[in-house]
Amino acid sequence: MPLRSKAGCCVIVVENLPVPFDRRVWQEAKALRDSGRNVSVICPVNQDFSKEYEEIDGIEIHRHPLPVEARGKLAFLAEYSFALFYEFRLLSKIYRTKGISVIQACNPPDLIFLAALPFRIFGVRFIFDQHDLCPELFIAKFGKKGVFYWLLRGAEWLSYKAADFVITANDTFRDIALERGYKSPDKVSAVYSIPNRKHIYRTDPEPGVARGKRFVLGYLGIIGDQDGLDFLVRAVAHLIRDFGFADFHALVVGDGPALGSARALAEELGVTDYMTFAGFLSGERLMRHLSAFDFGIFPDPVNDTND
Repeated sequence: MPLRSKAGCCVIVVENLPVPFDRRVWQEAKALRDSGRNVSVICPVNQDFSKEYEEIDGIEIHRHPLPVEARGKLAFLAEYSFALFYEFRLLSKIYRTKGISVIQACNPPDLIFLAALPFRIFGVRFIFDQHDLCPELFIAKFGKKGVFYWLLRGAEWLSYKAADFVITANDTFRDIALERGYKSPDKVSAVYSIPNRKHIYRTDPEPGVARGKRFVLGYLGIIGDQDGLDFLVRAVAHLIRDFGFADFHALVVGDGPALGSARALAEELGVTDYMTFAGFLSGERLMRHLSAFDFGIFPDPVNDTND
């Protein structure tokens, strides 16, 4: 295999969401493109982004199947094993066709370094882009530490060790990279995600979303077990049953692995007539739904991740 890394492209690998649905990764890819880099992205498919390959705005996107959508511990292991196999295969394909100079691994999980390690032999640099604290996410999902927690701590440490540079989502994560990962301060930078103000604006609300009610309670975001959407569903039931207040409608904009259980809980509590699950939205339709919000709700539970 010839050494081609110096003339190659930057490959961003993300496992938990497809691109461009993952807005942080998409912003990073476009920033690299704007700086003159040749950029490719490896990510999973889903029902909204089902093409295995496409080029958007000059960025090549390689998507792979993900047969398992994990909720339990063993399911996560299966998901990550499938993902690593496809990530390594696609990295090899890109290396053969274009060469690779940098691999940027976006967690979770903290295992993508395993797919990137073989390319280090050929001079490819590795960047660990830490979006989440996986050990703390484990506690948020399963309520305890145990063996899997310490395995995740080990995977996180190995990701730090393998990285030539670490990018974190905020300064709290940067402090953890310095303290828990023993990284040098000049090898870690916090890069915050912010909305593009050109794409965020108030407009006429989406007709009918209030369902004739006085107030719209709005949630926007990814819907995972750690995001607490079940608290919003229970709060809706609480307002109606315990306070006798029903002059509102709850509008949920977003998608994720916990969406199905949130819908089931709404049905169980008898509040489906007071809630709309709009799914993933973008562009003008997203702005119309956001403009309908009277109150934005953050139902994040108290746990180590959110703290």
